[in-house]
Amino acid sequence: MYANQPGHIDLIRQVNAGIVYRLIDCYGPVSRIELSRLSLLAPASITKIIRDMLEARLVRECALTDAGLRGRPATGLVLDCDSWQFLVLRMTGRFLQMTLRDLSGREVVSARQSLPDDPATSLPDYFSEVIGDFFSRNHALTERLTAITLLLPGIIHAASGTVHRIPYYDAKDIPLGQILHQRIGLTIYVQQNVKASLLAEHYFGAARGSGDIIQLVAGRQIEAAVISSGRLLHKDSTTQAEIGHTVMAAGGHRCECGHYGCLNTLAGSGPLTERWQQAWMASGHTALPEADVPGLCHAALSGHLPSQAIIRDCGQQMGRALAMLVNLFNPEYILIDSALNSAAEILYPALYSAIKNESVASRRDLLIIRPASFSPADTRPGTALIKDALYSGELLLQLLQG
Repeated sequence: MYANQPGHIDLIRQVNAGIVYRLIDCYGPVSRIELSRLSLLAPASITKIIRDMLEARLVRECALTDAGLRGRPATGLVLDCDSWQFLVLRMTGRFLQMTLRDLSGREVVSARQSLPDDPATSLPDYFSEVIGDFFSRNHALTERLTAITLLLPGIIHAASGTVHRIPYYDAKDIPLGQILHQRIGLTIYVQQNVKASLLAEHYFGAARGSGDIIQLVAGRQIEAAVISSGRLLHKDSTTQAEIGHTVMAAGGHRCECGHYGCLNTLAGSGPLTERWQQAWMASGHTALPEADVPGLCHAALSGHLPSQAIIRDCGQQMGRALAMLVNLFNPEYILIDSALNSAAEILYPALYSAIKNESVASRRDLLIIRPASFSPADTRPGTALIKDALYSGELLLQLLQG
């Protein structure tokens, strides 16, 4: 995130406001007295925070009804999500997905366009132009804006909004958040795609409410993200769970990282489809015009035994790598984001088997493996970033200050 940072007094106010906002979101409609009890804040502090939120149109009052009581209904509080909006931009493949949402996550308007073909494209100039054009086209639908979130692949330092490296483009060490904040004036959140997706799974996805989750993204590269004890691991830094560069077969094929036999060389989409092409031709079929993972899954589900064996072996290799993370973080859920999910009846037993054989965590027998909720083009992970910033109070304080 890039914006002005609060002082010490404002930091206390920020934390307290974030606590109250989260409680209203979780328990609303809720009374001021109940908020004081739940937050352990003094009633006077609750009154001041709620007054500021009402003035900013972040919450609204409603009647609390209790069938067992007579007289005037007590006044409760709920979030007022319609008055504020934010824009999410997500790079996925060769496309940019853009969605304007209100604070509840409801989609207001969405658009999609192809990304520039020139690797030397200036990302700050490109995003500045795209954002300006989007708001120009949709000015009639735009209300009060809170922030802009950018979900990107590559190596991202979220705390400073710096893009250190991004696939296809030559951009290196670009302070993208700072530049866009200076040009547009809004708070800019820049986050790596996989981390933002896992945050969305935690707040309103397949592992909603769980504090211990691992998400595995299996495409050309194998990536992972971890939430442990309710906190997104390395949320603000460039560090990632580099599971794809775990050496699984010493002496195997050379990986782009320089090592041999990494998980990427065994379970990445490229090696998988290459093995499938060879197995398909060895079965007496003609060469495939275009081999891809959905085709591999279709062949496996149609009874092609070599295709099934390829998926099982992939599951075993990914499961062995996941077992290391299970030993470290003892997750409740493992979420799989992959085209291989269409053959889950073949893939998941292999994952379970490898994890069970190579992990010692006590929770492994209760471990839940399921598909992730959000597609690579989904912009709802941007909603999770905004919710996280409101809960921490960092974005909330800016809205209260106008």
